[in-house]
Amino acid sequence: PERPYLDGTQFRGPGPVSPPELPPPKAFIRSVIIDREYDGEEEIVARASDGVTIFNFGGVSHKTRPEAMLYRYRLQGLEPSAWRTTKEQSVLYEHLPPKDYRFELQSIDRDLTLSEPAVVTLTLTRDYRDLVVGGALTGAVIGIIWLSILLVHRSRKLATARQTLANQVVEKSVAEHNADKANRIKSEFLANMSHEIRTPLNGIMGMITLTLETQIDSEQREYLELANTSGETLLGVINDILDFSKIEAGKLELELAPLDLADAIGETLKTFAIQAEEKTLDLVYHADPRIPEHIIGDKLRIRQILINLVGNAIKFTDQGEIVISTHVEAIKANRIAVHFSVRDTGLGIPSDKLDSIFEAFNQGDTSMTRRFGGTGLGLSISIRLVELMQGKMWAESTVGEGSTFHYTLHFDLETETALFPKIKATEALRGKTALVVSPSQSIRSAVRNAIDSWGLVPRLCSNLSDMERELTLQNRDKNHGHEIPGALSKIESTQQIVLIIDTRFGGPVQTMDKLSRLLENHRHPLILLVPTKGRESVESKTTGQVVALITKPFKLRELHHAVTNALRTQ
Repeated sequence: PERPYLDGTQFRGPGPVSPPELPPPKAFIRSVIIDREYDGEEEIVARASDGVTIFNFGGVSHKTRPEAMLYRYRLQGLEPSAWRTTKEQSVLYEHLPPKDYRFELQSIDRDLTLSEPAVVTLTLTRDYRDLVVGGALTGAVIGIIWLSILLVHRSRKLATARQTLANQVVEKSVAEHNADKANRIKSEFLANMSHEIRTPLNGIMGMITLTLETQIDSEQREYLELANTSGETLLGVINDILDFSKIEAGKLELELAPLDLADAIGETLKTFAIQAEEKTLDLVYHADPRIPEHIIGDKLRIRQILINLVGNAIKFTDQGEIVISTHVEAIKANRIAVHFSVRDTGLGIPSDKLDSIFEAFNQGDTSMTRRFGGTGLGLSISIRLVELMQGKMWAESTVGEGSTFHYTLHFDLETETALFPKIKATEALRGKTALVVSPSQSIRSAVRNAIDSWGLVPRLCSNLSDMERELTLQNRDKNHGHEIPGALSKIESTQQIVLIIDTRFGGPVQTMDKLSRLLENHRHPLILLVPTKGRESVESKTTGQVVALITKPFKLRELHHAVTNALRTQ
């Protein structure tokens, strides 16, 4: 068939006719905007700008409408300089630094045919003002670099110092660990050695005691008694070392069991009776009647603390008194806190030594060791035992006036009924009168506190003359029927009376002679507080009025028993 050419001529031939090939698309760069607009220039030289650089471009194609064209471009000299594709007809670059660039652009039609690249070369130069700023920046950079070098140097020194400190901390920790380990080994060694030494020493002292019971002359007895005393002293030192070593090694355990605190304290003070009498010291126990009868504690360690404190008080006190007091500090649920205090009228301790006396092997003053002896372990052991029983210990002292050692201990109560006092006021005692006669204000106060809690009415006299005046007032009131003024309060003649008399008025024997004369016309029952050494001489002079002899320091239970019996007898 006939087919026309594009110019209208006809040709004859077989098959379809191919259309003519169309030219490729074309890309062009319209303008470049930097500090101004550069229109159609292929080589541009301009000052670098702090703003933006814009390339405006376009393209034509016989196959594709202009708005449907694609473009790809790249700016060589700017990293990265890879080809990028866009539908837009402009591209923007910010803050191009001064250097040479080459902008290339290609247009793409719908058949993805690429045009020949359109190219613009761009040379951006530095502004002279940038040289000044650049110099300043260079100086700043150099300064920053220098400061950085200094900081790095100092950082390295600091890191070295930190590492040194860390090494010292590690070394100290290792040293402390080794010291603790060595201390434990030492404590275990001392504990074992003390035990090994104590066993044969007990055997030696036992043989000395048995020998003293045989027929020996006075000179041999003197030597053996001296050896026995020395052995007891050595045994005390060994026991202190053994206990201290156990505490340091963490092997000391409390043996908790029900106990009567007042009885435990009373028994402990009885062991110091002769030592106190030899120095003419009053040894007095003020008990709080609110302390329950049944508490749970370690009786042995409670006594040990008291032995250390009372022993020190007697050792450092030449005259006056030693007063042991207990009172309830708090009761919560089945727990009770008891405050203990041991007060003496001895030498006193300088204020700057009060903390150091609780350190091991320390007596506050080295001259005391030479004068009074001892290891200096007693207080150190005591404060550790107190801490083991969840308490605390501290001291107050005035040089020349005496010292007071305080400590608190916490105990469990056996039952809820243990919250009640162990000795209650009874009808047999309630309203009866007790005349307390003693030259010691502390003894009078201790007896008064006890009998007052039992329901008795206390009357206090500081000497026998006051006692006689009190009894005389009673007789006058009975005879004349009116009250006679006096220094002391009157006792009603119809009341039952018990006399509690301390035999310290010039000595036990002299006191008994005076009492025989003063009480010749009275038949009131007597309870006598006597020293341990003078008990036999007092017993030889007692009359039927004497219902009880109580050795000082007295226990609450034995005083209560004696008062009850005296009023029952009356």
